[in-house]
Amino acid sequence: MSKKRTSLLIVGCVLFCLCACGGTKNDPYQPQPTSTSHTHSFSDATCSSPKTCTDCGETEGNALGHDYVNNKCSRCGEVDPNSLPTDLNSLFVIDSFEYEYKSGTFTDSFGNTYNGVHYYTDLYEANNGDEP
Repeated sequence: MSKKRTSLLIVGCVLFCLCACGGTKNDPYQPQPTSTSHTHSFSDATCSSPKTCTDCGETEGNALGHDYVNNKCSRCGEVDPNSLPTDLNSLFVIDSFEYEYKSGTFTDSFGNTYNGVHYYTDLYEANNGDEP
């Protein structure tokens, strides 16, 4: 063999050895760094998120979910999206003929009392069905 071929063979072997032993960070045969464990410090669960570790972000359990009472969540105060709260001042009567406008305190048919209400009463009902 010539010196040139022998030199090329040795250089090729050296390059092969360097490439084969280099490894990567994800190489399963290379030792992986061990993670340090810690004691989780969980924040309380909320309506929309489970308990969450403030250090690593790991979660535990489930979100509490909303508990709607009188159209508001008893935990976070969010308005029930299935309710249609309406300010009585924003309602308009299209035809107030034969109705009388009143304002003040009003008690509905369920016994709920409201202050500062604007409403109309039917003049026929006020006169026991007789015309005004």
